Amino acid sequence: MSGGSLGLRGGSYGSLQQSLPNSFVVTIHTVRKPSRFFSGSRERVRFLPWIFRCSSSRQLAMLYLVPVSITIFFIIMLTISKDGHIPEARAIYPSSAFLVHTRGFRNRIMSSHQASPNISTEKNSDGGSEYGFSSKVQSLSSKNRAPPQRSHPPPPVVLTNESAVLLGHPCDTFGVPPPPPPDRKRTGPRPCPVCYLPVEQAMAYMPTLPSVSPLLKNLTYVIEDSPSSPPSFGGSPFGGYPSLKQRNDSFDIKDSMCVHCGFVKGNRPGHQTGFDIDDADLLEMEGCSGIVVASAIFGNYDIIQQPRNISEAAKKNVCFYMFVDEETEAGIKNSGAFDNTNMVGLWRVVLVRNLPYTDPRRTGKVPKLLLHRMFPNARFSIWIDGKLELVVDPYQLLERFLWRENASFAISRHYKRFDVFDEAEANKAAGKYDNASIDFQVKFYMQEGLTRYSPAKLPITSDVPEGCVIIREHIPITNLFTCLWFNEVDRFTSRDQISFSTVRDKIMSKVDWRINMFMDCERRNFVVQAYHRDILELRHIVVPPPILTEVASENSPPTKIVRIKNVKPIRKVKHGRYKSGFQSSVLVAVELVFLGHSDPPNTMVAGNGLLLYPLLGFASCVAFIYMSLGDLRSQFQQPSMGFVERNGTQFIVDGKAIYVNGWNSYWLMYQAVEEFSRPRVRTMLQAGAKMGLTVCRTWAFNDGTHHALQITPGRFDNHVFKALDRVIAEARRHGVRLILSLVNNLRPMGGKSQYVKWAWEEGVGLSSSNDSFFFDPSIRRYFKNYLKAILTRKNTITGIEYRDDPTIFAWELMNEPRCTSDPSGDTLQDWIEEMAKFVKSIDKNHLLTVGLEGFYGPTTPEKLSSNPGEWANSIGCDFIRNSKIPEIDFTSVHVYPDHWIAEPELEDQLKFIHKWMSSHIRDGDRELNKPVLFAEFGLSNENKNFHPSHRDTFYKAIFDIIYKSAKENRSGAGAMVWQFMVGGMDEFNDDYGIVPWERPSMYRLITEQSCRLAALRQGHDQLKGRWKELC
Repeated sequence: MSGGSLGLRGGSYGSLQQSLPNSFVVTIHTVRKPSRFFSGSRERVRFLPWIFRCSSSRQLAMLYLVPVSITIFFIIMLTISKDGHIPEARAIYPSSAFLVHTRGFRNRIMSSHQASPNISTEKNSDGGSEYGFSSKVQSLSSKNRAPPQRSHPPPPVVLTNESAVLLGHPCDTFGVPPPPPPDRKRTGPRPCPVCYLPVEQAMAYMPTLPSVSPLLKNLTYVIEDSPSSPPSFGGSPFGGYPSLKQRNDSFDIKDSMCVHCGFVKGNRPGHQTGFDIDDADLLEMEGCSGIVVASAIFGNYDIIQQPRNISEAAKKNVCFYMFVDEETEAGIKNSGAFDNTNMVGLWRVVLVRNLPYTDPRRTGKVPKLLLHRMFPNARFSIWIDGKLELVVDPYQLLERFLWRENASFAISRHYKRFDVFDEAEANKAAGKYDNASIDFQVKFYMQEGLTRYSPAKLPITSDVPEGCVIIREHIPITNLFTCLWFNEVDRFTSRDQISFSTVRDKIMSKVDWRINMFMDCERRNFVVQAYHRDILELRHIVVPPPILTEVASENSPPTKIVRIKNVKPIRKVKHGRYKSGFQSSVLVAVELVFLGHSDPPNTMVAGNGLLLYPLLGFASCVAFIYMSLGDLRSQFQQPSMGFVERNGTQFIVDGKAIYVNGWNSYWLMYQAVEEFSRPRVRTMLQAGAKMGLTVCRTWAFNDGTHHALQITPGRFDNHVFKALDRVIAEARRHGVRLILSLVNNLRPMGGKSQYVKWAWEEGVGLSSSNDSFFFDPSIRRYFKNYLKAILTRKNTITGIEYRDDPTIFAWELMNEPRCTSDPSGDTLQDWIEEMAKFVKSIDKNHLLTVGLEGFYGPTTPEKLSSNPGEWANSIGCDFIRNSKIPEIDFTSVHVYPDHWIAEPELEDQLKFIHKWMSSHIRDGDRELNKPVLFAEFGLSNENKNFHPSHRDTFYKAIFDIIYKSAKENRSGAGAMVWQFMVGGMDEFNDDYGIVPWERPSMYRLITEQSCRLAALRQGHDQLKGRWKELC
């Protein structure tokens, strides 16, 4: 959800993917009766064709949904009402029950006389009272006994470790009741009670000395200024690419060891090592010498969850750290949660820059597994995933899972999977990672001796952890374990559940050390899982929002049922149709009903929710019918458009030459994914149209990163594909055509390096060089599969395949292709030829360009002096040669003198512009007989002595050259600004981006250019419609 669907985001079981119902199956039984309409067989024969014709119509099919939705409504009501009368179970326990100890597998009978410890039954996000304490179980014998009383802890008792051993542990006689009987309405995992000591007593159990580290006494870490090149497979610069020999040696445990453990570029993790942290934050982290509670949110996936039930002692002595990237920090700042000390509640928020991985889930493994490196002086740490809310004091957790068990490392086991092979298959089925990489990792482990889990492994209770919580002491052996675990995650897949048992078993085979793998229901007792950000924020509500009234108890999880007030008559536009405020409000009710809520009914409204649930259920029914019948209205209205064609050096539409005044907004698809940011797309396209801009260049790719369109080779996120559908449909609404770029030469949005990484991970890559994108047959196959998927995509809004949609001006093979490993240009030339032919074999309607920057190459030595520097002569590009390919319809050129030339003055830049553009227009006229589109130009605001007026001068110089070329019917076919933004998008901006309507002189300059070019096409006196109004 990552990116991707919600199911892909969830890092732990119990996420939305498992808890939401997949579908409702309703069987409607009918009883045949004699027909009132047909008196004989002849009439029936005549009438049947009419019935079938109507039944197949879309309108009648929608009407069929009415009885189906009503049936669903009554089923929901019957199910909910049964639970509505059941009283809520509180922390009440039977007089005796079975205790299942994870250590030693002992079963005991518990006496109810011991009431000293705190016994917690925190609510889980699944809702209701959980494992062992469902309301039904509690009510079985309520008629025959007095109401049970809540147990209270005794006054604090100060205990030493020695006295505690002599007196016996207060929780020795505590037991867990047996699981409740199966309940079809309460499937899935549940919390179970856990015996915690009062905080004061738990603190008394804290060891005064570190635990003994078996055999290993001194652990140091590899530091390399320049990490070695990639080995035969896997690894990263951040991890240092440990070889297979180094990997094997790291499992040979000795008294003193030096191993790879991330941060290889420096001896102070976080300081110019990747995963960089400000020095002030590093100093604070180094000063944390006791207990650390840490979490992280990358990619703005989650909302910060505040710990609850934290003692004053913990607030004073425990370090709470939340690590975030710049995207998440921006989200926090926008919410107004930051104060001047970078504190959000208990959390100290630490900004991380220079992330070592593009995948936020893999980046999250750094703080998860390497806290001992980031907090070198801490004794204990508790890691919790960003989506979890901690509801038990850290001292109580450490006492329960480490000190009481005499353990140095604790992690819960998965609630139902105990076997690595089963876990791998589940990850593949859920799309957690590409299947080939998972298969490769499991096969590698099998060659090392991995077998299925069986009782023969006892006392090891599972090979699969639930890794969202890790409780550990920082001693050499646990530090080694997490280092080696991280190295496996760095080398193979980011699914740490798969590599956990291999690292654990290799270490346990060498030393006497164990891991406390406690029950998953115990973990669910002290953390509550929240939904990801896109659910919690209800992002389908856009400005102006309704007034939300929170109905909540103090200790309830953060997502609450809301009451809708002051609903506006018009809410938003979707697919070209307005939705009323009523429809938007019932959408809120539908989402709240079907996404679930964690509180039992009587914590939501008075009267056990008997009124609220039927109302919400009825609203969902009405919404379902309303939205279904809403589709009977007219479909998306598409302005008529003709395909752009080429006639010599000119672009042609409907037999007339057109000249491009356009812009770049690479971010359109990305912003169209989330509903809260989609208005930016509409605003940008609408504003461009109002300035007379006719073409926008944007990315039609996002490979393997956040909101990835292509998650792995050939596997696409349909949610993101629909975002691209929206961009194309919205552009057509505003009369704007799109140039869609298909891959990036650079790293942002994945790019060619992501393809190389995919091939490397699947074991089919020929080279680790990014330039292998151009010559590796496997990668070429990946890219062709992607091209086919894009070209043949059917737009879910317009119903038109992309290859048949005239909204698309042209396809661009790559943004700024370079192949520096082959200065001759042969490799890039061969790639362009092959891909151009492939595109044209599928799509003969659209124009095609390469995406070149315009640098001349070795086949035209007389033109090399026009390049901005000698460096441009040998980067594998060859403007004339690349552009002469028959399947390439027009060529592109970029204009960045301030980026290509060292500190030029404005006057020097203007001279370069004239020389550079004139040379390429001349090439279009004489050498290529093709249009030349200056697809990117811009001026950085970081230039020496920069002033905003410099951009006006710079833009005008380019506009004048284009206008002169167009007036003379030459090949200079247009220019496109890099880049336009809307307000509030600083995280997507660079030093070239502008919001054009914020500077009147710029807005006027752009509009005047649009009018000049339109007049060339239509004539000043013939301007019609919006052109007449604009000009």
